[in-house]
Amino acid sequence: MNDYADRVTLKLLIVDDEPMARRRIRSFSLERHGFEIVGEAENGNQAWNMIRELAPDIVVADIGMPVLNGIELLKRVHGLNTPPKFILLTCYEDFDKIQTALRYGAHDYITKLLLAEQDFIDCLNKAALTIHQEKRNRKKALRQLLLERLLSSDDTDASAEQLAALSFPSRRHMLALIRFAPEHNRAMFSASPALEYSEEGNLSLAVQIEPGLWAMIAATDERGGGPAFFGWTMQTLRRGYEICKAKGIAALQSVSDIREGLPLTASLIQCRQLMDEAYYLPLGVPAVAGTPGRTSTFPPDIFEAMKQECRQAVEREDPKAVAQLLLRWLEETERRYWPKPVQLCMMGAALAGCLSDDYTRRQTDGFVPLRLWLQKRIEESCHISEMRAAVEEAADALKEAQTSLRGVRSEVLKALRFIEQRYREPIDVAAAAKHVNLSPSWFGTLFRNEIGCSFSDYLLTYRLEQARELLLRTDLKVYEIAEQTGIPNYRYFSKLFSDKYRHKPQDFRYKLRGGEREYDK
Repeated sequence: MNDYADRVTLKLLIVDDEPMARRRIRSFSLERHGFEIVGEAENGNQAWNMIRELAPDIVVADIGMPVLNGIELLKRVHGLNTPPKFILLTCYEDFDKIQTALRYGAHDYITKLLLAEQDFIDCLNKAALTIHQEKRNRKKALRQLLLERLLSSDDTDASAEQLAALSFPSRRHMLALIRFAPEHNRAMFSASPALEYSEEGNLSLAVQIEPGLWAMIAATDERGGGPAFFGWTMQTLRRGYEICKAKGIAALQSVSDIREGLPLTASLIQCRQLMDEAYYLPLGVPAVAGTPGRTSTFPPDIFEAMKQECRQAVEREDPKAVAQLLLRWLEETERRYWPKPVQLCMMGAALAGCLSDDYTRRQTDGFVPLRLWLQKRIEESCHISEMRAAVEEAADALKEAQTSLRGVRSEVLKALRFIEQRYREPIDVAAAAKHVNLSPSWFGTLFRNEIGCSFSDYLLTYRLEQARELLLRTDLKVYEIAEQTGIPNYRYFSKLFSDKYRHKPQDFRYKLRGGEREYDK
């Protein structure tokens, strides 16, 4: 039963020893109202076997039947983890039996005499509302338990018993990780039901780990080697990906191997590592455990030579050479090295940082330095295709020789030079306005219109870029770098840096350099 379908069809089992009564119910237009008869039984004993085999959502049973009557059948079913809803077919004189049945969990009853189609469907609809609400509640409880197990390594018997009580399969599992731009997280909530499926002992649920990072947990009670379960999981993941794609969510995916039981934390660690591979695979193709990995490290000496070459091309005002170098770096990245995404983004941002503010890009709200535009696009890239698009667009702008801030007011150009020279000092918009002989209010408006961001935002970005370069090129302590870039409050500097580059300053240096971690300030 696919929980993502627009109309979920509920399965009915009809139990009555009178063929005419069963035929009467079959004549009703049940499918049009979302119900399907999956089986018929003549007595309670036969029905008991069919309930365990067919797992119906609703059992419609006569109270008085041979071999095993409706109440005795209800008593047996009452002990199941997720028993079906019972609707009893009664006669007028069955009042005492009805009271007994209700105590054992019967959902409702309806008289057989002159049974009307609409009354019967109304009774089914009331049961359906209860079923859907219970499913939502059970899924909510399951997601919370699974998330706790994912993030806290809670593999205790108590946790397993809670999952079993909610009918979650536990023989083996696979975990799929789905990563996308955090701004699409709201859309993911509406797409996530496509990752949730229940069929023949298999069950999958989607769990949000953090904005932009979700997990699909597929579990089964299947015995044997598990190839069928693997195929089912991949099919479910593919179905979910297509829905995400239709909603504009470009998602990376990684899939763990099949593991016995529910050691979810180990699967999560494996999937996180596989995400580095998924960054380079075509969108829609998951990185699967057990396939050969290709990610490596871009040689630091080769990259430093490229960065030096980029600086030299900028100094001799040769934008076409800069464009060619950016494209060559990207080609080397994709064809030879496949560096981990965090290293790739740091390298791309470092190359973009070499660009002069004379290279600009026109936007609807004015000019913006190409350096700032490219760095922002690189920081936001979640897949190699997005990185490629950003670099190629920047290269096209450079090939067109868009040098100098043509059309930009001289006061703003003078303010940009003021920032380059004085960013280490406690300057602000008032100091810059005074430097260019304009009032602070008029200068602030002029700067935003010409550059595309406020003076304070530009100054902060410039300071953090200089800090990033110092982290990569020097062995200065982090607090020394903070002081040298005009943000002397170490804690405030660390927060600003983490917000912009998604890593603390020490971790940023460690991840790109691959050297010893800088713990001290």
